[in-house]
Amino acid sequence: MLVGVPNRSLLEAAIVADELRRRLRTDGGEMFEAQGYQAAFFEHTSKRVLAHGGNRSGKTRCCAQYIYEKLVGKRGGVGPFHWRACGSGWEEHVEKVLVPMFERIIPRRFLEGDKFNYSSRSHMLFFKDGSDLEFMSFDQDPEKGAGRPLHGVWLDESYACSKRFRDQCLARLLDYHGEMIASLTPEDGDASWEIEWYEKARSGDPDYQSFRFPTRENKYISKEGIAQLIRDCGDDEVQIAIRLDGDFASVGGKIYPSLKALFHVKHSHEVGVSEDWVRFIAIDPGVSKAHALLWGAVGPGNHIHFYRELSMGGEIGPLCDTIRRFSALDGPIFNFFLDGHWDWDNRVAAMGDSHEPLNIEREFIKHGIPVVKAPRDIRNWIGIDQVRQRLRPDPITHMPQITFDPECQQTWWEMTHYSQIRPGKNDPSRHNPRIRKVDDDFCDCVRIAITSNPVFMGGWDGSLSSNVVIGEYGLGF
Repeated sequence: MLVGVPNRSLLEAAIVADELRRRLRTDGGEMFEAQGYQAAFFEHTSKRVLAHGGNRSGKTRCCAQYIYEKLVGKRGGVGPFHWRACGSGWEEHVEKVLVPMFERIIPRRFLEGDKFNYSSRSHMLFFKDGSDLEFMSFDQDPEKGAGRPLHGVWLDESYACSKRFRDQCLARLLDYHGEMIASLTPEDGDASWEIEWYEKARSGDPDYQSFRFPTRENKYISKEGIAQLIRDCGDDEVQIAIRLDGDFASVGGKIYPSLKALFHVKHSHEVGVSEDWVRFIAIDPGVSKAHALLWGAVGPGNHIHFYRELSMGGEIGPLCDTIRRFSALDGPIFNFFLDGHWDWDNRVAAMGDSHEPLNIEREFIKHGIPVVKAPRDIRNWIGIDQVRQRLRPDPITHMPQITFDPECQQTWWEMTHYSQIRPGKNDPSRHNPRIRKVDDDFCDCVRIAITSNPVFMGGWDGSLSSNVVIGEYGLGF
């Protein structure tokens, strides 16, 4: 073989590589494969969808892929279809990011004239079957997008989208009962109207769905790059949660900013939990959602250590059986604290077919759990301030009065993400910030426990008696 002359196999490999590059430039949509954390987004069924993720998590690519598949009929329905893709600025976002992305994705055989025929004058892309994709930016007059019914609208980097622009787009979806997708990395850990969608999705509203895209799980991102981003964030846990995980973690609105794993996450043996610590359970009952239960123990100095959590749906009877089973090895449970401002005679929760009001206190007592109502001040900032005070590490011992066992993963996640919605620019300063009532069940359990003020008794000497008999329920003394 002559030196410098490629053989047949090398030529064939070069041709294949060139064809692959060409297809990636012009038919990328057919070569796309969703990663594990992205797959659920493509199967969403709601008409209002939120895709929030960290930087370089693939949320924009996934949204563009989904819209391409909708436009060419790969996701059902009979065309032609009409969609709109919107970005935060015309030159810097729409024409530099969105238009080139669709140019790489959509196979030319679907497009009018077998070419990417995007018009910079009409801002439209046309398909052979009459479908079309319109492009707009949030800084345009929303009225320019009026008058034409749409099957779907995508708002990319939606934190920059005003409610007025969004509402005009929503009005275009009425004819076809169309869908709207909003994608973003929450700016400064917050958003504008998107947080309302997030809360509705997390509370189980079937019209809304929320999908998180964590950068850490993107197999195409190097570990070194992620490590560098963490260093760039200065080890700020909130910024890392936003930039890497796409969490709605409010930078300026964290309810418990003093929480640090170094101080507050401890195993039971690290804080000296022993048999003479007073044990209790805080309960935040649910009707349309799961019940939340948090086990705690109180030791010297009234240090409270939360060591077990449970989220369980269903009726009170099976819940009480589970409480007894989980507590069997703990020793006596001194108190069962229940949300003090819960709707005790709940008119929504029907008992069987009778549709009688559910008295939550009687239900627990009937099944052998003697609940105690927590003070009603857990609803306002008084209860939060009590928790904050106990969370502050002592300046000498560096130990707080509240710790969480590593087993309480959901509790820790909720406590570190518990935040308030900052007032908008036009809101009067006298308006109090609103606590986000989402992902807060175990936060409520912590407040229920703290405001109930469980006290260390210095060891059990038999001078007290329980309302629960061991032989009957397996709890008590």
